[in-house]
Amino acid sequence: MVKALKAEFEAMKKKVTLDTWFTTKAEIEIFSNEIEKFIMQASISVLESECAALAKCFTVAVPTIQMHIHPFQ
Repeated sequence: MVKALKAEFEAMKKKVTLDTWFTTKAEIEIFSNEIEKFIMQASISVLESECAALAKCFTVAVPTIQMHIHPFQ
C-alpha cells in the first residue's frame, strides 16, 4: 500500500511540475506578445510624431527657402 501511495505521489509531483511548466510558458508567451504590441504602438506613435514635425518644419521653411531661389529657375 505504501509503495502504491509513493508511486502515486511521484506521479502527482510530475504532473504538478509539468502543469506549472506549461502555465509558465503560456504566461511568458502572453507577456512577450503584450510587450511586442506595446513596442509597435510606441514605434507607430513616434513615426507619426516625426512625420508631423517634418511636415510642420517644411511648411515653415518653404517661404524662407523660396526667398533665395531666383524667379527664373
